[in-house]
Amino acid sequence: MRILVIASHPDDETLGCGAQIALHRDAGDDVRVAVVADGVSGYKWSREQSIVKARQRRKDEFMAAMEILGVSDIVYLGLVEPLFLKQQAVKSFVRELLAFDPHAVYTHMPTDRDDDHKMVAQSVLIETRFWARPFASLEAVYGFPIPPVNDTSRLTVVRGFHVETMERRKIAAWNCYVSEQERIGDRVHHPRTGPNLRSQAHVWGSWIGQPYGEAFEPLAARVS
Repeated sequence: MRILVIASHPDDETLGCGAQIALHRDAGDDVRVAVVADGVSGYKWSREQSIVKARQRRKDEFMAAMEILGVSDIVYLGLVEPLFLKQQAVKSFVRELLAFDPHAVYTHMPTDRDDDHKMVAQSVLIETRFWARPFASLEAVYGFPIPPVNDTSRLTVVRGFHVETMERRKIAAWNCYVSEQERIGDRVHHPRTGPNLRSQAHVWGSWIGQPYGEAFEPLAARVS
């Protein structure tokens, strides 16, 4: 089985579906993880050299996280944000990625409040229209939420997992993103701290009687 994950920024893939990535790899599935943007626009830089170093740091963190999740098939575009100014480039990138012929695609929810997240989600939905393009293998497209999650009404697909996957894979991969955690600092109530990520996953797992879970919005599916 081939799985394609398309995320806006380095760390979105881990926050949104890190456990599912690990579980797919453990099951022997081919997983390709693609990141569109460089993920540094939320920071302030005084020198051009600092920006270059920041971009490389984020890319290195992404690669370290993917190693923990067991993924070697990585595509890093590294576009400079904001992405809504680069719609055609994002759509072209998504179109090229679909040559992987995935059975399932994971990406952002189109109702996400982040403009870059919405841009990627919309590009994926446009390029995966079943009626417009013949897909040999694609069965479904899922949207993942990025904390903070304000609306859970669309999250109707939940995949459960156990403590080891939560701690040794998802949390361990998230811990690779030191630059993001430095930005969060000591704000213990921030939704992306380790304890709060565990709490959210525990709530989703409780929906299906599992220790932890990740929740998704079904965005598209093949009708047989």
